[in-house]
Amino acid sequence: MRKKGFTGIIGTSPSILRVLDLIRIIAPKDVKVLIRGERGTGKELVANAIHRKSLRKNMPFIKVNCAVLSRDLLASELFGHVKGSFTGAISTRTGLVMAADGGTLFLDEIGDLSPDAQAAILRFLQEGEVRPIGSLQTFQVDVRVISATNKNLKEAMEKGTFREDLYDRLNSFSLEVPPLRDRREDIPDLVGYLVEKYNQKYDEDVSGFTREALAFLMDCPWKGNVRELENVVSRAVILSQGKSRIGLKQIFDILPDMGIKFLGNSKQEVILKIIKEKGKIMVKDLQPRLGISDRAIRNHLSRMVTSGLLKTEGGKKNKCYTLP
Repeated sequence: MRKKGFTGIIGTSPSILRVLDLIRIIAPKDVKVLIRGERGTGKELVANAIHRKSLRKNMPFIKVNCAVLSRDLLASELFGHVKGSFTGAISTRTGLVMAADGGTLFLDEIGDLSPDAQAAILRFLQEGEVRPIGSLQTFQVDVRVISATNKNLKEAMEKGTFREDLYDRLNSFSLEVPPLRDRREDIPDLVGYLVEKYNQKYDEDVSGFTREALAFLMDCPWKGNVRELENVVSRAVILSQGKSRIGLKQIFDILPDMGIKFLGNSKQEVILKIIKEKGKIMVKDLQPRLGISDRAIRNHLSRMVTSGLLKTEGGKKNKCYTLP
């Protein structure tokens, strides 16, 4: 059963339900939150959910991409400037921190902050006020700070690339978003939601993925997590060309073009590539390419048939393998 609810987060796995429980608990508490997780796991979605369930929900939610805060633009982007304060300052500009006043400031990719940016944000967190470039006046700002990173900040502190005092300020409460490989049971619901989303966006009418295709998606490593899965579903819908359901062949056409290594087993990757080239194969066709025994090849093929990746044709002596 698909579960989206107030958070926009889809899933019913124990690991994602734990995240939802924590969001409900901490959202109204107005504490600073550090969200940890691999790329593509949905850290911004979690930050947005915390904001929407908080007492600040009717106030701004302002995202700052820390990875692109250059040294030259840092102060102006965060704290603003007054007209004429530097070359090119043709008008007064409100910084992102002041734009978030009363609401939530989301510092995404906090682990990529330069030393200058870390110092500037630490001063703001300590003093609760900002002074735009060129201004003699300081302004009190009331924001809730939520930060996110895919980096190991403890390792960064040990290396001296991330300030311990800033970490302590940001880490009033820590929350980890699980990778997709730890919540594979959520993949069917995620796929269903994404198919609906991209049907609407691209004016298609795909009803879903075949059972074999969905089973295959559930076995993929998904190193890019939900974002990578979304890219695959989006592309499959775009290329559906009137097909009501997306099958394995369409997936195998898509994934290599996207540079995705879709199997943890390199031998099975080669087998699928050969079948795609030839249409159907026998054990003898694989031995020169795989360089393993016939028995080992049969074991690979048997597992792939069991998991729905392949089907068999012919009798015992002339058995062939092909895509379902």
